[in-house]
Amino acid sequence: MKKLLLIISIVCYTGLLFSQSLFESSISNSVGNEFGFKLNGYVRTDAYMNEKDYRSCYSELSLQLETNKENLGRAFSDFRIQKSLLKEDPDNYDLREAYVDLYLGKIDLRIGQQIIVWGRADGFNPTNNLSAKDFEVYSPEEDDQRMSNFIFSGTYNAYPWRVNVNIVPVYKASNLPFDRTNTASVQWLNDKFPEQALENSALAFKLSYEEAAFDGSLSFFRGYHKTAGLDYKLEENQLSIFQCAHLSYVLGADFSTTSGKIGLRGEFALSVAENKTENQFYIPEDQLEYTLGLDREWGNFSLILQYVGKHVLKAPRKASEFTDARKAFIYKKNILMFDQTDEWIHSVSMRPAASLAHETIEMEMLSLYNITTEELYCKPMVEYLLTDNISTSIGAQLFFGPSDSKYDYLEHNANAMFLELKVNF
Repeated sequence: MKKLLLIISIVCYTGLLFSQSLFESSISNSVGNEFGFKLNGYVRTDAYMNEKDYRSCYSELSLQLETNKENLGRAFSDFRIQKSLLKEDPDNYDLREAYVDLYLGKIDLRIGQQIIVWGRADGFNPTNNLSAKDFEVYSPEEDDQRMSNFIFSGTYNAYPWRVNVNIVPVYKASNLPFDRTNTASVQWLNDKFPEQALENSALAFKLSYEEAAFDGSLSFFRGYHKTAGLDYKLEENQLSIFQCAHLSYVLGADFSTTSGKIGLRGEFALSVAENKTENQFYIPEDQLEYTLGLDREWGNFSLILQYVGKHVLKAPRKASEFTDARKAFIYKKNILMFDQTDEWIHSVSMRPAASLAHETIEMEMLSLYNITTEELYCKPMVEYLLTDNISTSIGAQLFFGPSDSKYDYLEHNANAMFLELKVNF
């Protein structure tokens, strides 16, 4: 009965917000035309639930303000307000992006809060190191997990070549779904991240070649890695744990092209950590990651198929090598986090999609199967467009894995079915 009342309240709340959004849209059209900007956005409600309880349930408003493009530049911002219906989840006010573009001949500058995504593979991008992720976000949109950061970005355009340079002055780590409950034997301490200083800024360069028949790039990243590992302090009867960032260098390459009706794509990244010692478990081993894929369309049906691989340059240690069980515990947590449980890791991903009923029904299912660890992730989703601006989606995010694997943890803590109602304006 409580769940039924909650769902009814969500629908009613959506209707009220929809009426308000239509009013705001009409206002923005008249005011925007007069002052030279556009106001867009959406209102949505999302409910994630398993067979027993709600994982997440919220309403969200996104206001996207964009100035008209001028000869010298433009500006864009995306401000989001999220109201959770669960007591344990706080309300969220997020200036997701706010940046200014400047056009100076062949040089484009973008400065401000922004999200930069590198790589041409579908969903699994080893060269994408500039923007962290929040893995505790529940959303049908995969991009909603991406976290913005303040970045100085500049691009020199000399068709078909482009040179892109990025400076990230402040470190931001990905948010990982840890259970941070303190116990008598385990204590969580404050995270140890680099201070805001010029020497701690991340630098990233990319040289791109872009033609109609072939796109490709070479990239280099130097900075603290977006995935911070777990470091520890050992006391007589207690283990203290805290996240700690590590400095890394990443050399990457990617490409996309076609062969007949088949699209081909590839992405490669060699990651090298700086100053790793034997017992610094929060620093991963050097590794080579690669993604090779193809895509094809048949009318209203499309398919993306990829091989996702990794070679860890140093084989992982065995539990029997540790004389202290607490060290073994931390080591295992880190190799699970960095996906370095084996020297060679082989996975396959697939994303079939179909557009039906005159493009009013969109269906897809992203899935990843790790052949080495026997872990499986799948996300089936169906979206129905009621009108051009109103849609509803239903789907699920599902993790399955052997005992004590990463997906085994997520299976018990993140598996959920979801329902979304969304109005764009």
